[in-house]
Amino acid sequence: MSIPTLSETSKMNENRHGNSYYAYVIRSSFHFKTLRESEQVLVYEDGIYKSGGEIIIKEECQKIIPDCKKHNCNEVINTIRRETYVPRDQEFDNHENLVNLRNGILNLQTQQLSPHSHNFLFRIQLPITYDQNATCEQFIRFLEQCHPDEKNRITALEAFASTLLPNIHLEKMFMNVGSGANGKSTYLKVIEQFLGTDNVSNISIHDMESDRFAKAGLVGKFANIYADISRRELPELASVKAVISSDSISVQRKGEHRFTMRNTAKLIFSCNELPELGEDSHAVYRRLVLIEWNERFSHQDKHHKINPNLFKELTTEQELSGILNLLLQHTQKISKNGKLTYDETALKLRGIWAQKADPIGTFLDSCVEQDFETKTSKASIFQAFCSWCKSNKITPKKQKQFNYKVSQKFAIQDTIGRIENKTTRLWEGIKVVSA
Repeated sequence: MSIPTLSETSKMNENRHGNSYYAYVIRSSFHFKTLRESEQVLVYEDGIYKSGGEIIIKEECQKIIPDCKKHNCNEVINTIRRETYVPRDQEFDNHENLVNLRNGILNLQTQQLSPHSHNFLFRIQLPITYDQNATCEQFIRFLEQCHPDEKNRITALEAFASTLLPNIHLEKMFMNVGSGANGKSTYLKVIEQFLGTDNVSNISIHDMESDRFAKAGLVGKFANIYADISRRELPELASVKAVISSDSISVQRKGEHRFTMRNTAKLIFSCNELPELGEDSHAVYRRLVLIEWNERFSHQDKHHKINPNLFKELTTEQELSGILNLLLQHTQKISKNGKLTYDETALKLRGIWAQKADPIGTFLDSCVEQDFETKTSKASIFQAFCSWCKSNKITPKKQKQFNYKVSQKFAIQDTIGRIENKTTRLWEGIKVVSA
């Protein structure tokens, strides 16, 4: 590396302004940006700004400053900090319609690829190579097998595509629900592999609400993906609503000062059974999107046979490039419409969620009523519940849970009596009206 002469640097006085001179020398070989909130110095390398700028500066100081001391390094670092603060009106990874890839910067609208440049403030890069001719037959086949119905298949694709659109505020949280071997875990793992594990956080919805440090983990992420959330009740959703809506929120990392952020990471969760929600409001349900995984795969079923190599086949470099091309079709549609193709009303979603989160309560509310002149066998009313669950593609709860809820809701106890000349355990005062 050649050191500029003093005349080239406005004839700096090396004795009085030596550290400024050395800062100039180092900056002539590296591109730095300093974060205002933390004063962290980032260095540009391989298409992104990375942590470790201070270390680079110390190494270079050691090379070029005679008899370099600690205070020399600190003064050079502070000089470079002052000269490289990110302007207040600029943010990292906030370039509309642009995504940083391995082989360049892709415009999502025009699908034009530009060379990497330090002038673009990126800290995130997808581990994907753009190839306009790449296809993803395996991934398409996987989604078609998991979702024969178009609604769930398109919604799954749009949830995936939305992670590439940090500036499109859909104000939605995606919940993938279904029990058994149905493909939803593979789907989430493919998204995380596509985005890069460093670009994804893994915070549970319960922690997001209760852990005051959790939300800081969303900073600089394309998505927050958490599989198999607990079905325990969510009494509060105030923090989650603020995160989904990209409101300005105060967050804090453990041991650090609080700072303000607007979340751009898309929230994608999965569960076998939906948790009950303590807040029953339009504001909650309008933010929720359900993706139902109803198919079942097994080693015995030749039409829905488990493929132990499926994840590997879905995440080859060529397949991931093809997935990008598939997602580009959906990013353009989302950008144009500003919403998802299948956008359920809050009222409809509330009914669907209640049915899946509390199937016993929903069944008792809609299919059972009080009639003090009626006796109904416990077996027949539970059988009606199981039939209702089957027709609604819901896994029924155990009879013990069902009986407890019946007793609590109608304030009755089971008795022994006779129905059709048979002694049986029965409920007095309720009957099934529809199922």
